[in-house]
Amino acid sequence: AQRTIAELLTGADVQFANGGRRMGDSMTSGFSAATVALGTVVGNLAMDAVNAFMGGIDAGIRRVDTLNNFGKVMQQLGESEESVTESINTIKAALDGLPSSTANIAALVQQVKATGLSLEDATDLTVALNNALLAGGQGTAVAEAAMQQYARALSRGEFHQREFDALNRAAPAQMAQVAQAILGVADATGQDLYEAMKKGDVSMQEFNDMVVKLNQETNASITSASMLV
Repeated sequence: AQRTIAELLTGADVQFANGGRRMGDSMTSGFSAATVALGTVVGNLAMDAVNAFMGGIDAGIRRVDTLNNFGKVMQQLGESEESVTESINTIKAALDGLPSSTANIAALVQQVKATGLSLEDATDLTVALNNALLAGGQGTAVAEAAMQQYARALSRGEFHQREFDALNRAAPAQMAQVAQAILGVADATGQDLYEAMKKGDVSMQEFNDMVVKLNQETNASITSASMLV
């Protein structure tokens, strides 16, 4: 059963890695010949190409290891193979075309799940927040750093200023959108939302629910627009 999950999680990565090895071998021999014929410059370009292929293979192997571990841990926490399969399918579909790595998001789902959420809720929340943070346009590294700060706050059940600041820096417009939706104030900012949460007027659960709701509404709008094209 575990192998079935691993294949589901990483089938594409395994194919990429195997294909990369074959292409890497081919490129190595081909470019080596070109180096002899055309000189050092072409040889250096060849090595860059080979290194790029090998880097892709290494990344694929790391992805396999992370996702395999994700499946094992989820089952140890009492999740069925079916629920793990559903979670992975949701992650893969949500990240299609996005710069976030499946392995990193799966690891974050695991962290969020450990705070007491169901696997389905943890998956939906992680995907939704990731979308919001990426929409901020600050890049994958900033979004992932903010997500780690969020996971820390979630495990405690409340935000500290530094943790909420990380979200605000990554996606100020999106945090303002969440604030306006929760507080019902048209010009509310992310900091306004933090102050309301600090006072106990808004709970972490309300924050989570609104992030998921806004993400679902955005996806619905995109789907409707695509159907009109």
